[in-house]
Amino acid sequence: MSQLKSLRIIGRHRGDLSLEAHLDLQKDWNRIPDLELANTKVGRDNSVKKGIADGISFDSKWEYCFYIYMTRIIGHPLQRNREVKLKYYDVDGKQRTWIPDFVGQKIYEVKGRETATDRCKRDQHPEVEWYDFERMKPIIRIVTRKYPTWKTDYIEKT
Repeated sequence: MSQLKSLRIIGRHRGDLSLEAHLDLQKDWNRIPDLELANTKVGRDNSVKKGIADGISFDSKWEYCFYIYMTRIIGHPLQRNREVKLKYYDVDGKQRTWIPDFVGQKIYEVKGRETATDRCKRDQHPEVEWYDFERMKPIIRIVTRKYPTWKTDYIEKT
């Protein structure tokens, strides 16, 4: 296991460390360049940014990538969903309404990280086709090869 990976794993459990062990870990942590920036919300770009591309509003670049893949590469008619609303029960048992991302031959949802709420939606609506990180990786590669400017074509909303 790399030093970087082991520090990340240990770093997740800092509350279990003694003060001395924490200070030793901090010294090692600071020796790795840019590590503290790479592992903070400031240094990572984990925020999902809404934007516009091809005259259509998307909630994320991944949604835009999925749209390109489905419409231009696969040739499936697809549009942003504005009408299909699905009811589900959240983790507290409260009924809620959810609007999936796309409709076409099926109903589609694109997710980077799955939350407990997303699991509720997925479990209660097996008719929705989910595209998570693992399913999006090959799609992103294919779209990037065929349309290398897709990321810069996406204009983030400010």
